[in-house]
Amino acid sequence: MEAQRGRGGRGGYGDFGGRGGGRGGGGGDVQGYRGRGGGGDVQGYRGRGGGGDAQGYRGRGGGGDVQGYRGRGGGGDAQGYRGRGGRGGYGDFGGRGGGRGGGGGDRFQNQDREKSAIVDFARDKKYNCPLEATCNMIPIKFDPKKDVFAYILSYEMKDGAPDLQEGLKERASEELLRRMRKEAPADKSFDIDLCVCTGQCILSPQRLPIEEFKHEFSVKSRKGNRTQSYVVTIARPDVITMDGEKYRNEVNSVVGKAVQVCFGEKMGGKYVDIRAGTAAPGGRIATFDCVVPKVVTTTVKGAQVAALQLDALVSVASAQNCLELLEDVKRRERRGVNRAIAERFARKKVCTIFHGHRGAVYTVLEISDKKAKEPAELRKDPDQTFVQYFAQKYGLQLMPEQTLFKCRTSSGKKVLVPPEVLYEMSLSEQDRRQLPLLCSLYPNERMQRVKKAIGRLKQESDGKAIKMLNSYGISLGENFFTVNGNVLPPIEVLVPQANGYKTVQTLGGNTQQGFVRELGGLRHPGDRKSMEVVLYDESQQGVQVLEAIKNQLAKMNSGVRPEHVQHVASLNDAKKLASKNAFAFAFLRRPDKDVYRSLKATWTNKDLLSQVVVKDLSGPREIPIVMAVAQQVSAKGGQLNWVLDINKLCPSVSSKIGSAGVLIIGADIGRDLRELRTEEATLEQDVYTVAFVAFHVCGTRWETYCNHYHVDGRKRSLFAQSPQTEGSTVSEKASMPSEVLSGKLRDFLDEARRHFLDRGLQTSAVLLLRGCASEGELLSAKEHDVDLLSGSLKGNVLWGVVASQRYQHTRFAAVTPKEPDTLCNVPRGFVTREGTDSKFGESFFLNGANCTLGHARATFYAVLGRKPNFPLAEIQALLYGMCFLYPNKTDSLPLPLPLKCASEYARKFVYLRGVDKLPRELRTKLHYL
Repeated sequence: MEAQRGRGGRGGYGDFGGRGGGRGGGGGDVQGYRGRGGGGDVQGYRGRGGGGDAQGYRGRGGGGDVQGYRGRGGGGDAQGYRGRGGRGGYGDFGGRGGGRGGGGGDRFQNQDREKSAIVDFARDKKYNCPLEATCNMIPIKFDPKKDVFAYILSYEMKDGAPDLQEGLKERASEELLRRMRKEAPADKSFDIDLCVCTGQCILSPQRLPIEEFKHEFSVKSRKGNRTQSYVVTIARPDVITMDGEKYRNEVNSVVGKAVQVCFGEKMGGKYVDIRAGTAAPGGRIATFDCVVPKVVTTTVKGAQVAALQLDALVSVASAQNCLELLEDVKRRERRGVNRAIAERFARKKVCTIFHGHRGAVYTVLEISDKKAKEPAELRKDPDQTFVQYFAQKYGLQLMPEQTLFKCRTSSGKKVLVPPEVLYEMSLSEQDRRQLPLLCSLYPNERMQRVKKAIGRLKQESDGKAIKMLNSYGISLGENFFTVNGNVLPPIEVLVPQANGYKTVQTLGGNTQQGFVRELGGLRHPGDRKSMEVVLYDESQQGVQVLEAIKNQLAKMNSGVRPEHVQHVASLNDAKKLASKNAFAFAFLRRPDKDVYRSLKATWTNKDLLSQVVVKDLSGPREIPIVMAVAQQVSAKGGQLNWVLDINKLCPSVSSKIGSAGVLIIGADIGRDLRELRTEEATLEQDVYTVAFVAFHVCGTRWETYCNHYHVDGRKRSLFAQSPQTEGSTVSEKASMPSEVLSGKLRDFLDEARRHFLDRGLQTSAVLLLRGCASEGELLSAKEHDVDLLSGSLKGNVLWGVVASQRYQHTRFAAVTPKEPDTLCNVPRGFVTREGTDSKFGESFFLNGANCTLGHARATFYAVLGRKPNFPLAEIQALLYGMCFLYPNKTDSLPLPLPLKCASEYARKFVYLRGVDKLPRELRTKLHYL
């Protein structure tokens, strides 16, 4: 919940976006956002100093991620990118990892090296200067004399059948090859393992024996439970030579198949070696090596080159088999057991773990009626039962009456598998806490893992992978590329004082660890506005803590002035109260997501700002935390606690727009799954919340406006009483997230410009920043948003559209200042246009924040469009500067303020579906902090 402290140190605070943890401490947030010094998040965001994230995003100083993203200062990732667990106790809900002896080498030595490097970069004045960085890319070469045969595929849809998804096309073309092999003359055999099916074509390093061939097949439709018929045909081939730019998709398909020789299971863009799982201490988690390959055309040292980018990750699975989980469901559910089991396992990713044997990844489709004692219907012995088969092959004793799971393999084949041998590829909240102890991928180790993966491609199975690449005229280089970049100048932050602003140098004598000491004189200008307080207090400490918060707000002359406290005794009473000019505080005894969301939705609909705290802040050691809570409360009232002077960061743009302002819009999407239940069926639906946060900036004046939109996505059946029920409740078509955001952009742009114009604020430049979760969203944004924005702006208005991808797989490492043979994370402010994929055009990487962990990565920015007189250098400087503006974070964050705010807003409100329309009074507030 908002700021729950774990034992072991200073804890957290915050309203899902506040801090969790302190120095050496535990704590963290539940579905919450920053934790500093401890704790971590569940589907949460930043924790500093400990803890970790589950399906989460950045944790600073602790924790780690499951399918996760950045943890800073601690922890570790699963399918992710390493964090470090710090000392101290555990936090709540995916919080604290930590303690000595974490996995993957000497964590403390690595972290100390990173801390020293940050200081040394500053002392050596490694800013506003060039910096060379090693990148996780190696050369890839193509033989111009090697012919490759590309057989284009065509598909005939019979009787009005719908078009096929790409995965089904790939499987159909693989079936075609197997059938061709059976029908080909004996003297015209071919190596089917060398063929690569992309869905659009079949690639082969040699001619196929039959070059005009048809294959009829059928697909069972999800909707209506009908069977659709198709015919796939190949024609005579195009003869091509591999080229990373011209035949990008084909080259990546060939490389992907070669990688599968060693990393056999493909999961999205990731390849996992299920065969070599390692049991973690305690025996509840299994970890696997995995890699993410991608062939790109990029620029290195000023020259265009083809490169293979290879990132090394860690994937996890539960070591508790699905039978044990199934029995748990049976014990808990006395009625509707079959439905509960279906809801628990349907659509889940699972894997088999047989050490010494080939493992496999499956998707659970449904719970079968078949039992383990029934025949497995194998080709060699149709009468052999599942019990006999697994006893003979793996030495496992299955229960004869055990139900079987109906699963789909990665190739699309449907099979029956006993739950005893299946393991979920997701973890419980309890197990997520162990992740900080399991992984460590600091720059040196990451590069060693990448080298090891390349070595496996060259040596494993008698070099089968590299031989396959060579058969297509593809060869790999040896050494990692180094790229040229620059470290941007330090940022000057302006802290409001009684008579203007105090200039704070973010690169000072405090080893770049933030500017909290510079906030002693923080004093907002203007008069204070009295606000009534609605206080719901389960902790019995609320009155005391509220008084401390009020004192801090008075010291900073905050526009928020809580007075006239109205106590409420129950949650129902708290929801009933409403006042147009009030600030609601809730002090809870324990984290409770449902209570939090219910309170936030109710209070937001009633036009109330609110702050929820789950932590005892009454002690003297908690004064710094109370101060930061007060900063957050003040910012919710609509005031940034420190600002930048845009005229200094963007002098060229400022000179062109005169006294008018720059409108900077951050946009992002929150994603969630919700369960829809009827008497006959259970559905799972994708839901999205598109959030926009705008800042109108003129000199040092920053004013904000925001709004959000809820959108329903695709539905999928988890349980149905009958096939007819399932077919009638599954939606085949729904908008993609990127289309959802683009569709709402014009509405918000018009709304925001009208709002600021009504306040007498002219706009002569617009910068749109949108977060993207994938390359597909980046390309979709380029297709839709540029024309929309440029078409909406008339006259001489400057404009730019920049899309960011926070979690991508390009890594940069610099030479450690005092250890020239060792790599470390690049310093904050590092920016480079090299190493970017040429398909995005004008683009760059920018490292917004220092990181002492091994999962550091720069944010990728694609400039989808801009007017020529909106200079790229000023866009970069502005983005970097805004990384320092988050209202209760006295240091930089990886994302600039508008994007970070939009991300927080979207992530929080995707769970608040009851807030359909944001009240107008709250649209000018930073209520989502």
